[in-house]
This record gives sequence, C-alpha cells and structure tokens, in this order.
Amino acid sequence: MSQNYPICADLTDLEQTQKAVKPIEAVDCLINNAGIMELADFLGISPEHVERQFSVNLKAVVFLSQIIVKKMIAAGNGGSILNMSSILGQRPVKFCGIYNCTKAALTC
Repeated sequence: MSQNYPICADLTDLEQTQKAVKPIEAVDCLINNAGIMELADFLGISPEHVERQFSVNLKAVVFLSQIIVKKMIAAGNGGSILNMSSILGQRPVKFCGIYNCTKAALTC
C-alpha cells in the first residue's frame, strides 16, 4: 500500500531536511513543490531576495533530491522525481525576476 510523507521542515536548512527524511526508508516518488516569490523591481532586488528565493526554489530541490535519490538507490527499486516549476520560468513577468530565474533553472 502507498504511503505519503509530507515533509514539514525548513528545506533551506540541510540538517533539518536530513532529520525530517531520516525515518523514511524507501521512496518511490518525490514531488518537489516548495516555492516562494518575492516581488521587486530590478533596482529593488536585494541580496536577501536573491538568497531566499534561490535557497527555497532551487537549492532545496537539489539537496532534497540528492538525499532521496540515495534512498531510491539503496532500495534498488528506482523511482521518480517531479519538480514543480512554473510557466514564469519560460515566460518571465515584471517584478518577478529572481523567481523567474529559479523556475527556469528547474525547467532545464
């Protein structure tokens, strides 16, 4: 029987992420669906805007996926990873420059 394990953690914190998924033994499918968008015009983009959005929208996806792929390999059954992106990764809109970039990176 299938079981779902929603992960309630700050995925930008690698230690917290590892702790959250440690009890999960075998994984067939990972759905990366966390994301944030902070609106700003080009001159209003701060280093914090960039760091937060890249940390949640891209870095967390990469590092959680690495952890889960190791579990998939250990189980020997393969698996699937679904990265939820956004149309804004392909069709950027005003005031969402950093978000657009992070979602485009997931699409590649």
